[in-house]
Amino acid sequence: MEQIKVRRNLDVEYDGGEDEVKIPWVCILVVLVFSAVFIAEMSHGVVHDKGTFLQVLGSIGPTNSTLERMGALNSSHPRLSMIFTSAFLHDRLSHLLFGFCYIFAAASLEMQSTSWRIGCIVLASGLTSSISSCLFLRKGIYTSGIGVAFGLFGAKLGDIIVNWSLQENKLALLGGWFILAVVDLLSFILPNMNLIGSAGGFITGLCFGLAILARPTLPHCCRKTKLQRYQRICSILSSITLLAFSLTGIVLIALGWHMPRH
Repeated sequence: MEQIKVRRNLDVEYDGGEDEVKIPWVCILVVLVFSAVFIAEMSHGVVHDKGTFLQVLGSIGPTNSTLERMGALNSSHPRLSMIFTSAFLHDRLSHLLFGFCYIFAAASLEMQSTSWRIGCIVLASGLTSSISSCLFLRKGIYTSGIGVAFGLFGAKLGDIIVNWSLQENKLALLGGWFILAVVDLLSFILPNMNLIGSAGGFITGLCFGLAILARPTLPHCCRKTKLQRYQRICSILSSITLLAFSLTGIVLIALGWHMPRH
């Protein structure tokens, strides 16, 4: 008698190995790096708005001069180096804490995928969040660390879409993503929220989720998966979209193009 039955409609070849407990190293590393960088920011001075306790708590953060020295985006004079440095910065404590919610939620995504895929999503989301901010925001100092969190949120949605036919408990999966979506909407009320950068990170995470998360690697699921047609289409289209946006953005920044001036 066969140990595991093969589902023909998915063209999946199963391998009955033992379950292994995976540690989400990338998510843990991102939390540690973001925390260390934010502590370094705050060590140079803290500012906050006046008002109620919640208003003060939500506005605690480093000064603009500190952010600029540490490599935050200056949309008036963007440089390519800022695309990389601003991806590690947060300008409010509340942004950092909300970002941790998404990162911890994405830990399950890393445990059912591979760490290098999540690492690619983290890096690409931060970079494209910076690119979006450089191209579309008016004069000011901006950070893109929150774009990483939104990128992981988008990757979660991409994973649900591209692996929809492989999901066992679809209702619970959608319910979990809906809760994250509500938290996502609540984060928009935070002061100084970089909405453009967040949108850029989310779209990048979604594209990456569709492009590279199409092969689930859960031990109880499968070791080899033949992609279905819709998975191939999602992967190809999302890869082309992501590559075109990233290259176009980098070229425009190098040429000094800025949408509010055009």
